[in-house]
Amino acid sequence: MRMAFVLFIATSVIPAWTQSSDAQDGNRPRASRRPSVDGFVMCSGHDECVPTYFNPCHTHPSGTLSCGEKVGVISRNGDMVRVRPANGFPRFVPSSAISQRPDQMVPFGEDSAVPDHGAFNCAQPLERNVTPPRATYSPPPEFSEQARKQKITGTVVLSVTVGADGIPRDIKVEKGIGYGLDDKAVEAVSRWKFDPALKDGQPIEKQIKVEVSFNLMK
Repeated sequence: MRMAFVLFIATSVIPAWTQSSDAQDGNRPRASRRPSVDGFVMCSGHDECVPTYFNPCHTHPSGTLSCGEKVGVISRNGDMVRVRPANGFPRFVPSSAISQRPDQMVPFGEDSAVPDHGAFNCAQPLERNVTPPRATYSPPPEFSEQARKQKITGTVVLSVTVGADGIPRDIKVEKGIGYGLDDKAVEAVSRWKFDPALKDGQPIEKQIKVEVSFNLMK
């Protein structure tokens, strides 16, 4: 039985680790890319492409994606989705332009396997000269016995404040899945260590969102 967990900070993604759930902390985990779900670009009317944005709050497109193009869907963010093109960096696209099927429009809703991070508050100005926290020690969580027996999988979203000392505190569950996995996610992240966020080169306290995904892998 294996599981993967992912650290998600703002619009940046730190590489995930995939490791056996019963592995010892001394074993070095194997790096893997953040998991995504296949999606397809859908155009309306006579459009031949859809605009993309590096930041969901930007009004000027950073590029385009072609109609019918296959992409990896990373997350839902209000009326935008974050996708990874076959060749290129992750970017944001209007959710109305990304379908679960290539032949007809099937939006990525709550019933999809794509995590929902909520809409961005574009009225709040972006912080300048701020580097987000970076996890330097992130041992994987354990499955609860209840979840293991019932083969429960899913993603727990946590709100975490990383202090200027790099210690996580005020860990709260923003979106849980139950079966004891919420507590396991909190326990794991409470043991993590971070390089703190930096503003103009100086350590600062920073609140971030952390995803802990429990996946059974063969």
